[in-house]
Amino acid sequence: TSAQTCLPITMATASSAPASASANPNPICPSNPTTLTVAGGSLGVGASWTWYSGGCGGGVVGTGSSITVSPGGTTTYYVAAVGTCNTTACANVTVNMGGVQPTPGAPSGATTVCSGSPQAYTTTGSVGATSYTWSVTGGGTITGGQGTTSINVTSGSSAGNVCVYATGACGVSATACTPITITSIPTTPGAITGVTPVCPGSDNYSISAVAGAT
Repeated sequence: TSAQTCLPITMATASSAPASASANPNPICPSNPTTLTVAGGSLGVGASWTWYSGGCGGGVVGTGSSITVSPGGTTTYYVAAVGTCNTTACANVTVNMGGVQPTPGAPSGATTVCSGSPQAYTTTGSVGATSYTWSVTGGGTITGGQGTTSINVTSGSSAGNVCVYATGACGVSATACTPITITSIPTTPGAITGVTPVCPGSDNYSISAVAGAT
């Protein structure tokens, strides 16, 4: 009987499935970051936590016990342990959208106005907006409505713009503007020129043209 020949065998440890997955914060605004974290389970030999979207075993979005993602809409993420001995079942978490970026429309109202006249301007209400900030150029003055979808304005003396942007839980919108043209109040005409006395039916009187007069 010969001497024996031996080969040492090491048993590789299998992974166990995660108990759950979480996202913080959740819900979020579109394209904002959130951190996904796995809880429970264990990693076996050569294993890592692998995250997917589009289903368990779908598109890989990252590896590790925690990863950061920035979904553009409501998305469900899945995580499993993938290693030498086995791939476990997945745990999943759904990241929800908590709001939208506000997008107010351009202000509506008169675009050709008299200097110093009262005017009203309105923007369409925007989903996701909690307040509206208005501004007026060209010397105009806002007399009421700041923070709402409609303002009152005393027109300025030169051309300018009426602008508005919205603020909400998901940030600040772009600024929307409407250009305003000013029509000047006519100046007092000059002295009437002509002759006196005149003959019946004659037309001998005139004044100089003044700015703003039609």
